[in-house]
Amino acid sequence: MWTKWIYRQVLVCNADIRVLSLTKNKEKNNMGKIKAVVEFDMKIEDIYNDLKNRYRTERFKKVSMDVKGYCPKIKLLNSEENSKLFYSVKGYDPLIKIHIGSWQWAYLLKEIGENKTELTVYYKWSFFMTLASLGTVKHQAGNELIETIIALDSLEKLKVLNEQNL
Repeated sequence: MWTKWIYRQVLVCNADIRVLSLTKNKEKNNMGKIKAVVEFDMKIEDIYNDLKNRYRTERFKKVSMDVKGYCPKIKLLNSEENSKLFYSVKGYDPLIKIHIGSWQWAYLLKEIGENKTELTVYYKWSFFMTLASLGTVKHQAGNELIETIIALDSLEKLKVLNEQNL
């Protein structure tokens, strides 16, 4: 396994974000995987609720239809309140209209202080997804991971601004 340690601190609206690690590896079961561990100055339940409900919104469904031409059937495989969420979706090629391979991802949450949460996000994909994507699947998974962090970063900033205005 190859590991890159990244540490950065960004101060925006008094929001302190630390990317503690980013891991890329190939597992023995032919599943590719990437992972990031990030700290947020937010309550664990706020992060958990956002991550649990993000794929159920009408906005998500509409944008999926507008951009992809279909709405992926994302399955919540397992969850423990304020602790973990495991999702899966079958890969789909809209041009030839077949499902191939699968994506799996998880959000693991740990309270590390008052209003402070550590979030581990990882994405895994099947060997068939690597083939179907012509090798771009790791980049796609990386984009998904980054988009999750950016969305939570925005939520954190909004909460900081709301607290400052009270």
